[in-house]
Amino acid sequence: MRDEETNGAGRPRRLRRPPWLRWPSGRREWRRAVQAVMLACVLALLPATWMHAAAADWVRDPDRVPRTQVAVVFGAGLWGGEPSPYLAHRLDAAAELYGEGRVEVVLVTGDNSREEYDEPDAMRRYLTARGVPDRRISVTTRASTPGTPACARERSSAWTARC
Repeated sequence: MRDEETNGAGRPRRLRRPPWLRWPSGRREWRRAVQAVMLACVLALLPATWMHAAAADWVRDPDRVPRTQVAVVFGAGLWGGEPSPYLAHRLDAAAELYGEGRVEVVLVTGDNSREEYDEPDAMRRYLTARGVPDRRISVTTRASTPGTPACARERSSAWTARC
């Protein structure tokens, strides 16, 4: 062993932890540690809280949605070619709105950039299985592109004239 690795008596020298990596020793240090953990929790939850507060006017229960021509359902992923539970919940809400006569057409949009992954077609199949007629489902035929809203891509469609 080299001399700088021993403590002079032939035993290996013990490495010291940096001060920020040791347990708090006194009451004041424990208070600071608890405050730091609480601050980290608040900062971690702040974006979700802000999103919930900002979207409160836009999120509604299906029974409180006003009558309109088009319901837009955005894709949220497929699991084995079937809608994910999150997407299935969205599609169930759209089927419920159509069944109650609150919407005339359901516009589905999602990723279909690959042959083996086609969200809009899976969404159409899911809705038709839930009683929405195929002629009342408008499916986007182009792959989704970031920053291009579904309504902007589908302006030419007669169903989306009011988007």
